[in-house]
Amino acid sequence: MKHRSLSLCALLLLACGLAAAQSPVPAANSKKVVETARDAYYNLRTAGLDEFRATIKPNWSLVLKDQL
Repeated sequence: MKHRSLSLCALLLLACGLAAAQSPVPAANSKKVVETARDAYYNLRTAGLDEFRATIKPNWSLVLKDQL
């Protein structure tokens, strides 16, 4: 039984190795990849946001209703 499992595992590794050798992936230009990733996100400052302020006043009776 062990011999069969070992043979099956070796055959699977061989098949994966041959598949990888048949379809090489071209190397990506790393600068282009980084540039594309940066373009996928937006920057609030470059979008025109200069400042953001908020005043938060928690409703403690609602927040702590289970503890009071």
